Amino acid sequence: MRYSPSHRLRLSVAVLTVLAVVGILASPASASTGSYMSTQGAHYGCTNRSLPGCNAQGSIGAGTRVKMHCWIDDSWADGAYRSNRWFFVTTSSGIRNFVHSSRVSNQTSVPHCGSHRGIAASRWAAMQIGETRPSNIAEKANNPTMDRWSGWCYVLAWDSHALSHGARPLSGFGSAKSTFYAYQSRGKVSGNLNHSAISIGSIVFWTNGTYGHAAIYAGQGMVVSTQGNGSSLPPNARLPMSHFGTPAGWVSPGNI
Repeated sequence: MRYSPSHRLRLSVAVLTVLAVVGILASPASASTGSYMSTQGAHYGCTNRSLPGCNAQGSIGAGTRVKMHCWIDDSWADGAYRSNRWFFVTTSSGIRNFVHSSRVSNQTSVPHCGSHRGIAASRWAAMQIGETRPSNIAEKANNPTMDRWSGWCYVLAWDSHALSHGARPLSGFGSAKSTFYAYQSRGKVSGNLNHSAISIGSIVFWTNGTYGHAAIYAGQGMVVSTQGNGSSLPPNARLPMSHFGTPAGWVSPGNI
């Protein structure tokens, strides 16, 4: 069959229209877009959902591009499919958290989360949310006289690194306040308090009061922290960084 120029033009327009529609429906499925959320999914501070600290912190919408940083196998969940694999991801809007693997399309090869000191520390700290006393045998071995979290703010921060990946933060300096100055004297403290600048898992310090305060940075301007001064037993909690006033600075996982 022969086609006139006008017929060829109409066919070309029709083909382009079909391709455009297919492209819209398929987006963002092309490899050039990177990893993205195939369906809306919740994001979590840790991955053992039987723990009180591992509740959803919000959700990430379908189609949102995410950067995958690491993977870990933990509690099973039903998403787009059943799996016990989780990815730690970040988004352009500032979310830094775990999502179920079934929610992520165009997955890339990433290392185990145990190799990322900050993510490991933040995850371990989140696992202590809602707890009033240490329950792990290793924690008690590190701190045999400790019978509560309240009043032991730097111990929670210390253990988040020491027990999640074997790091040995400064110890023996007494309070969080004196520990901060010890880090500062070694040039390890950053004063940039922009939320996007603070590394996940960093130890954030406050120097107000007699003893100061320390907590683990959990992203989105939040920290995992003890509460109270030891005279009562409030549980560990995820709190806004501003809850304790303006921080004096923070120490990144690489400097701990």
